[in-house]
Amino acid sequence: MNPKLVRTGLFAAVALVALAATAWACVPVATLEATPGQASPGDEITVNGRFYNANDVTLHWDGLDGRVLGTVTPENRLLEGTVRVPSDTAPGNYTLVATQESEDGSTTWGIPSRALVTVVGEGGEPVLGAAVGADASERAPELMQTESVGAGEFVLVALGITGFVLFAAGAAALMAGRSRRAVAETATSE
Repeated sequence: MNPKLVRTGLFAAVALVALAATAWACVPVATLEATPGQASPGDEITVNGRFYNANDVTLHWDGLDGRVLGTVTPENRLLEGTVRVPSDTAPGNYTLVATQESEDGSTTWGIPSRALVTVVGEGGEPVLGAAVGADASERAPELMQTESVGAGEFVLVALGITGFVLFAAGAAALMAGRSRRAVAETATSE
């Protein structure tokens, strides 16, 4: 096989993968922003976001399965509305989660989207060392993750990396061998 043809094919494949990766990276992802990011229990928070479909967006407090604070209907793919921090919220860090039903014929990327809200104590200062969000034992069991990464996963990752390195080394050796053979054939034909 002609080494130039192999190099050209390899270059074309790399260019195609790079083009596909660039196209994938340009997909707009739904965003969510909470202002202010630091509030007291009972305060109103303004929510803004982009790239939503026309269906109502449901805003949950402290998790996908958390208390529903309200719904907002996006206009022109933009989300603008307000919610109130629950008055019984203890100081700490909480997640505001936006969920939305899909719309027929379109895809909304990045749903559920999230924003961090820090609930402050009485003096308006964040509480250092405060627990992040609610106790996980209150959440639905199917949403909890209690397993950690084990040795098996590390072995699989190591095998994958080793396989990739061996493949790359083999491809480089093949290309070098063919290149040497082509040089030798050219030298003998002169």
